Amino acid sequence: IFFRVSFPTYRRAHGPLMRSTYQPIPQDEFTDGSVKTRRLQVFVGFFFILCVVGTAFLGRVWIRMQKPYKHILFSDLDGTIVHFQREVAQFTKIQPLPSSGSVNNTQQVQPDVTYTDLPSNEQRLCYTLPSSTAGPAYISAETHRLVQELRKCGVLFVIVTAGRKSTLLSRVPMLPFADVYVGETGGRVLLNTKSQLLFPTGAPVEAFEAPEEQSLALDADWGSKFVDVTGSLENASPPEERVGALWDVYRELQEAGFNPDGRSYWGCFRVDLEKSVHPGPKAQELMQEIIAKLPSSITTASNLGKIDFYPAVSGKGGVAEYLLEKFGLRKADSFAIFDDDNDLPMAAAVGQGYVVRAHTKSVEDAIKGNPHWKVATQKGVLASEEMLKALLQSLQSDAEVTKA
Repeated sequence: IFFRVSFPTYRRAHGPLMRSTYQPIPQDEFTDGSVKTRRLQVFVGFFFILCVVGTAFLGRVWIRMQKPYKHILFSDLDGTIVHFQREVAQFTKIQPLPSSGSVNNTQQVQPDVTYTDLPSNEQRLCYTLPSSTAGPAYISAETHRLVQELRKCGVLFVIVTAGRKSTLLSRVPMLPFADVYVGETGGRVLLNTKSQLLFPTGAPVEAFEAPEEQSLALDADWGSKFVDVTGSLENASPPEERVGALWDVYRELQEAGFNPDGRSYWGCFRVDLEKSVHPGPKAQELMQEIIAKLPSSITTASNLGKIDFYPAVSGKGGVAEYLLEKFGLRKADSFAIFDDDNDLPMAAAVGQGYVVRAHTKSVEDAIKGNPHWKVATQKGVLASEEMLKALLQSLQSDAEVTKA
C-alpha cells in the first residue's frame, strides 16, 4: 500500500490500491519522474517506518518508567521464609510470649513466640503459622520488615507456595504483606487489590495490615490457560466429580490404591506415598509407571516428600514467567528466594537466586551450575533474613551507583 500511495507510476501500472495481483513494472515507466523525487519518497517512507518503530519502543520504555515497581521477588514459603518447628528444633529454643494471640489497634496479628538461635544466642520475635499437616511453623517479624523495605524500593513481593487454598488463606494474616499470593503449585494466582504497587487505590507501601480474603482477586487470565486440564478454579464439586485431564488422573490413582489429596485444591492435587495401600517399594514402582504414562498436559513435582500433580503450563516456573510478562518486567529484574526441588523451575525463570538452605542433591547441583546464586550461611529464620538483607543491600547499592 505504501508503494501504491507514494509512487504515481507504480499506481498507474497496478491500478487500485487493494488490487491483489502483482505485475512487475516495466523499466521505462520509471522515466516519468525525477530520480531525486523517487529517492525522496523512499527516504520519507523509511523515515516514517523508523518513527513508528521508535515510538513503539520509546512508549514501552516510558510505560516502564511510570510503573511504581521496578523489580519482582518470588518467595517460597515452607523452608524458605517460614520454618517448621521440626526443622529448627535442634538449634533453637522457642518460647511463647505472655501476650500470645493478641492484636494491636489496627487488628494486625502480633508476634506470639520468642525464637532463640542457640549457636549465636540471637533472638527474634516470631509469628506462629498454622498448618493442616506439618505442625507449627514460624516467621520472624524482622522478615516482615525486610519485605516491606524491599517493597519500598519498588520490588513486587510474590508469595509462591504449593499449599492448598485454605492453608494459604489462613496464613495470610501472619505472612508479610504481598502484592500477589500464589498457591497450589502455581495453579491459583490471587492479586492483592490493597497493593498500591499494583492498584492506585490500594494501601500505601508502608502499610502492614494483612488483606482480607475479599481483597484477593483471582487472576482469571492465568486460570484460562489450563482450564481444559483442571476445569474452573471456582468449581464447587468434589474432586471425584470434576471434569478435566487432571481429575481423570486423580480418579486413576484412587483406583490404583493411592489416596490422592484434593481437599481445597483446584489447580493441582497431592499424593503421599506413605498413605497408599501398597508397601514402600511397591508404591514407588507403581507411581513411576503411572507418571510415565501421564498426558503431556500434566506434570509432577516432589515437595516435602510428597508428589504434586498439576498442569504442565502451570507450576512455579510457569507462573513466574507469566507474572513477569503480565507486569512487563525483564528476567534481569527478577529474583527468587527458595530452598527445595520444586522451586528450581522458578529459580530458572528469574535473573538471580537466593538459596536459604540446600538440603537436597538437586538443589546442590543447581547451585554448582549457577555460581552467581547467593547461598545462606545461617539457619532457620536467620537464614531467611540473611538472604533478604543481601537482596536489599544489592538494590540499595545499585540505586546509589545510578544516582552517582
